[in-house]
Amino acid sequence: MPKAKLKPDVTVFEADQRQQEAIEHLHGPMLVIAGAGTGKTTVLTRRIARLISERHARPDEILALTYTENAAAEMRTRVRAELGGSETSQMRVCTFHAYCNNLLIRNGRNFGVLDDQDLWIYLRKRIRELQLNYFVRAANVGKFLFDLNDFMRRCHDELVGPEKYHAYVERLVRGELSIPRVTSSRDADSISDQEVLGRCREIDQVFQVVERMLSEENLGTFGHMISKAYELLNLTPELLSQERAATKFILVDEFQDANYAQVKILRLLAGEEKNVFAVGDPDQAIYQFRGASSAAFEIFRNQFSQSKVVALEKNRRSTTPILQCAFALIDKNPAIHATENNDAAENGGRRFQRRPLLSERDEKAGPAAIKDPVHAVSLTAKDAECSDIVHVIQQRRKQNACQWKDFAVLYRLHSHRDMVAEELAEAGIPFSIENMDISNTAEARDVFAIMGAMLAENDGASLFRVVATSD
Repeated sequence: MPKAKLKPDVTVFEADQRQQEAIEHLHGPMLVIAGAGTGKTTVLTRRIARLISERHARPDEILALTYTENAAAEMRTRVRAELGGSETSQMRVCTFHAYCNNLLIRNGRNFGVLDDQDLWIYLRKRIRELQLNYFVRAANVGKFLFDLNDFMRRCHDELVGPEKYHAYVERLVRGELSIPRVTSSRDADSISDQEVLGRCREIDQVFQVVERMLSEENLGTFGHMISKAYELLNLTPELLSQERAATKFILVDEFQDANYAQVKILRLLAGEEKNVFAVGDPDQAIYQFRGASSAAFEIFRNQFSQSKVVALEKNRRSTTPILQCAFALIDKNPAIHATENNDAAENGGRRFQRRPLLSERDEKAGPAAIKDPVHAVSLTAKDAECSDIVHVIQQRRKQNACQWKDFAVLYRLHSHRDMVAEELAEAGIPFSIENMDISNTAEARDVFAIMGAMLAENDGASLFRVVATSD
């Protein structure tokens, strides 16, 4: 069969030397450290298109992992465009959780999934069965359950099951390990070692009880999807061989959000070929509270010791003042545990040195480059932030004859969204909210649960949510 031809990129994306090195990489592990706006998604999709067009792999032999369904859909669309509309439906582009869930379903290991709110309700209604002693005396049992959920989720992210945690507590009791600090409160130092051990033992017992209850009712969490998939692959050699045979190349987007369990799954699937291509920016990790951080890069280097590392350094979106301002903050982050190829060759290998990104826009513009500085505004009242944003937009539009579409408002938390939207609406400013998934709201999940309980007799998770939230 003739090779598929790559369609010329309508955006005229011209890869620089480092981007081209990543795109043309073929066999073995590669880690691409890509800062914001450095073209990482284009590099990723072009590499996939190249693997297919040059017949290194069929579409169904490629596994591309992302962290959102929207990102997966966008990647598939962009690869199809790169290939001139060629069929890519057989290419596996999905989230880590979707891959693991599909693996469990295909092997009869699927279960009803409880989200964070569902699990909290589940445990609150069974609080007596947990047989709490130390923590039942807590002023806020509900807060303890939230903390317990976080603890168990982190355990699954780190592949620490009840048995492993129990062994850890036993070593604490025997004095083989130092006593941990189990609270962040100011009186932590006043808590005796015996009470700390008592709390650890209670958490040990509760962890085992919760896991047993969930197993008996065939329920689990998103963390269980990952840990159970790893366990299935690790303990079933025949299945692992099948998955490896079906997967010639693995690509991972937003790798900074990967945790230990996910990297271990990658290592299992990669086999001896180790054809894993991971792209990410440790300074953009949004799941640090879930066990993801720049440590993912160090774990990758440990699991794939011969991996190549490429750092993309040209930002295609922002101006130099913005990049310099961002770097002033980013440079305060912990060091990145990875070595860049050039450094390894010249200096015998050293830790990757974080550097400010270069503005490609300013390079092309030359002396005409925009030099407007970044303005920081401090306000004395939280409520004044949104009104100030509206005021700035109105003033800029009058002074510079800008259009409404020229403005963008970014918010750190989704909870801030409604406040901004309300101010914009009151001022008569037209706006749209991007990436808002109403199906993921608590109200929508309740409706879906009712529908699921009505339509499927064995939908235990939906039935539980309906019963748990009913008055």
